[in-house]
Amino acid sequence: MLRGLYTAANGMVAQSMAEAVLANNLANQETPGFKRAQPATGAFPWQIVVLGAGAAVPGSTLTATAMPGAGVAAAGGAFLAAAPKAALGTGALLDRTGIDWSEGEVAAGGPLDVAIEGEGFFRVDAGGMELYTRAGTFHVSPQGVLVDAAGRPVEGESGPIRLQGRGRAAILPDGTVMDGDRPAGRLAVFMPAPGATVTAVTEGAYAIQGGAQAAAGARLRPGAVETSNVDPVREMTELMSVARTYEASRQAFTAEDQAAQQAARDVGRY
Repeated sequence: MLRGLYTAANGMVAQSMAEAVLANNLANQETPGFKRAQPATGAFPWQIVVLGAGAAVPGSTLTATAMPGAGVAAAGGAFLAAAPKAALGTGALLDRTGIDWSEGEVAAGGPLDVAIEGEGFFRVDAGGMELYTRAGTFHVSPQGVLVDAAGRPVEGESGPIRLQGRGRAAILPDGTVMDGDRPAGRLAVFMPAPGATVTAVTEGAYAIQGGAQAAAGARLRPGAVETSNVDPVREMTELMSVARTYEASRQAFTAEDQAAQQAARDVGRY
């Protein structure tokens, strides 16, 4: 009976976490370069229940990570491969959160805005931490450094790009940043190195574990901004599905709780 309570509670927790992921997607639908997150639910390890008399079994319920039928090691190292078993689920969990890397739509931007066509990231300096973003909404800081919308310096091929205010600043299709009629630097575009992993850090910014490398043949579109790839209708539809699943788990929890209370009353009566 307690297993039923735990299973229902696990379902409620998993749906609450999925709801938070979807709500964050909706909150960032106007964030340039943002990539929607995709919650993926999984299952806790199965419990293998040993059936039959099993007088020599030091406990009838064992937890195993192996799939049913693979044999279970009991306390003291005894091997119960011959004993009949049944598998019991123990509820759902938010197994992982993936990232949808599909490109967003490209909208018109200002003279220092630029969109990446295809794969790649810009690299910015977040207080000594290297972050990667596809949001090419840049401007010049009061210190004359090219920065992104959050004020983080943008890395060029030779480090931060500094402008002297010689004239109108602009970005050319090859990534060259013009300071009037003189080049101030060239934007660098990066890709995760083979085997590297990308994780979301903040709105539209990502960290790469395992290193990054220059993206060969990266194409840039000056005067444009990549919007987020969040579809509000899809997110709302998934939110409604999550809400219905949460409510079903809540009702199951309530039913299990009422059954446990009834059992306790009956035991006390007899």
